[in-house]
Amino acid sequence: MIKLTRTTVPPDGFAGEQRIDKNLALIRLRRRGGKPDSAVWRRAKPHLKAETHGKCAYCESSTSTVAYGDVEHFRPKSVYWWLAYCYDNFSYSCQICNQMYKKATFRVASEDRRWQEPIVRSRTGLTTREQAKLMTPDPRDRAAGGMPFDEFVRAATREKPYLVDPYLEDPEELHAWEADTVLQEVRVTARTRRVRASRAIRAAVDDLGLNRSSVPGITPIDSTGYGGLH
Repeated sequence: MIKLTRTTVPPDGFAGEQRIDKNLALIRLRRRGGKPDSAVWRRAKPHLKAETHGKCAYCESSTSTVAYGDVEHFRPKSVYWWLAYCYDNFSYSCQICNQMYKKATFRVASEDRRWQEPIVRSRTGLTTREQAKLMTPDPRDRAAGGMPFDEFVRAATREKPYLVDPYLEDPEELHAWEADTVLQEVRVTARTRRVRASRAIRAAVDDLGLNRSSVPGITPIDSTGYGGLH
């Protein structure tokens, strides 16, 4: 896993008035118990794939050779319903990481710290459209287009997730590689003894399966004593 950067030009439909319309649709779905439309986030797939250069954001497998790529919700849409159409909650993941391992798993330091859903009511002094505007950041207007991006980052980090968001944290500050000359493999491990690093590795190993043999970088040790690391 490596640090990633969001494109400066988000795909059409995820900014401006269209972003607000999507959030309004989510509010209506929430009220009647409906499910979000997967066709919405599939439109973001080409942009997300370009951001990761065609590799899984988690295991760095090439999705053209190992497994097909998914639009992955970093925070599961089944729990964080208001982020189901949020571009800043999307990443590009192989189906092995997303569908076989992570699924809807998203551990945080304690349930008391988990990001609470927005209270969306029709009689709060704000119109529903104004509430929908503030539910998520606008990728084209980080300061005033919607939820200020700094506020989004604070809310995201306040719950202390185990899993590393490669768009917000540098995984290389938490992950390290350890060569096992007996088993002839290289495994991901914690870079430091900090609690944050320990939690990040628990998520990487348990929730993403990053020490599985098919992960690039987890390869037999070569003549130099190290695997083919990325």
